[in-house]
Amino acid sequence: FRSQGISDATIRIREDWNNTEGDYFGDYETITDYDGNYTIEDVPNGYYTVEASQDGFVAGHSNIIVMDDTDAKDDFDFTITPELDENEIRIVLSWGYSPSDLDSHIIGYTPSNDTFHVYYSDKYYDYQGMEMLNLDVDDTSSYGPETITILRDIHDTYTYYVHDYSNGGRSSSDALSYSDAVVRVFKGSSMIAEYYVPTGYTGTYWNVFQIDATGRITPINTISNTC
Repeated sequence: FRSQGISDATIRIREDWNNTEGDYFGDYETITDYDGNYTIEDVPNGYYTVEASQDGFVAGHSNIIVMDDTDAKDDFDFTITPELDENEIRIVLSWGYSPSDLDSHIIGYTPSNDTFHVYYSDKYYDYQGMEMLNLDVDDTSSYGPETITILRDIHDTYTYYVHDYSNGGRSSSDALSYSDAVVRVFKGSSMIAEYYVPTGYTGTYWNVFQIDATGRITPINTISNTC
């Protein structure tokens, strides 16, 4: 767990990938330490889904393959997010070691039809004294997470995208496409959407999705040099 280590989270595994329900595999279970670190040893070869859970948080899942000739993996991190109020929405961006600086952006219209843009340089959108949404941190040193929380009703449509700030001036860069970036969207106590960055493309903008006033999410999931 990077950014803020979460202690006493339970780590367990299930057989096969994308397996988030049902029985856990064997006795391969551990608890994170004070800094959020953990170790699971001697897992047999195979494909597994690893789960991290903690009271008051939405459980996180990630796939892993275990093979005899695989070195110990020392960066198998999770992002788990606190449960939200029923109508709150949270967008969580995480990524790999390179590029070091990816940025979350969200744009849209206010009820008076002005525009807003929440990102690292302007982390809060307030309307008539009410905080509508916010960005928690600007992570410039790899991995994330960066989290945007929508606190109040959406007016019209919001657009969420990711910018590769590290390579912002290089239109031919494919670093964003190979960043292992993942965007997860949560509402209340559930994850409602998950997007993996498309691979094999050049560009420094990942246009991820739009969300409208009803909460309906429309995927975009394309990489280009414009947002």
